[in-house]
Amino acid sequence: MGIDIKKHHVKKGNRTAPKSEDPYLLLLVKLYRFLARRTDSSFNKVILRRLFQSKINRPPLSLSRITKEASASPDFENKIIVQVGTVTDDIRFITIPKLTIAALRFTRSAKERIVAAGGEALTLDQLALRAPTGSNTILLRGKRTAREAVKHFGMGPHKHRKPYTISKGRKFERGRGRRKVCVSCSTFFRVIHLVASPVASKSNCLRAKSEVNWRPSGRRFGYMLCVLTMIRMSICYIHFYANYMCEGFKDRVIRKSDKCGI
Repeated sequence: MGIDIKKHHVKKGNRTAPKSEDPYLLLLVKLYRFLARRTDSSFNKVILRRLFQSKINRPPLSLSRITKEASASPDFENKIIVQVGTVTDDIRFITIPKLTIAALRFTRSAKERIVAAGGEALTLDQLALRAPTGSNTILLRGKRTAREAVKHFGMGPHKHRKPYTISKGRKFERGRGRRKVCVSCSTFFRVIHLVASPVASKSNCLRAKSEVNWRPSGRRFGYMLCVLTMIRMSICYIHFYANYMCEGFKDRVIRKSDKCGI
């Protein structure tokens, strides 16, 4: 009778071999697999696991970053700095100290600068000959989240994720929180509030002046403001029209009296 095991067919996600078919990388894996098995050093196990990783999980490391991190260790010039990945140059970094670096790969300018400073650029098989147990070494690695793609990861507007922008025109990336307040609309509502209210108290005036984003609260209050504004405007229009008609009537009377000689 079989044993009913929970999650029976779930496989482990960790790599046990590299996906790459590079023969030089496979030889390094064979070497460090032997060292990890035959020595008690955890250093070799870490190197072996990093050799299995994908290129995304083996980010590059610049000379300036190596110098900054390694300088925290005492007597770092006599130690071997190990990076399972690429070592790149940094043109902003003017002078580099004498360093002994072991890595999978060096860029041409980085290797030239290391050698010109009196240091050494070693491969990982040379490292195995010099330090088979990883003694007198400094193990470093690059920052995994420094990629451009990582800036877009995350959900929702509160994770500070970078948007995938189609364009930066008038109609794109201008949502709430990314556009300026429409001052003209808020001014219109403030004017309506001050004109329509029969008695505008001092506090209301101060509030209307200070708050740029002020809006009348409630649908009924909005309807009331509109109705009062229309009534006041109609009264003003009737008053203006009555004055105009009275002035016109006076002019006509004066003209008639002039004709009659009165």
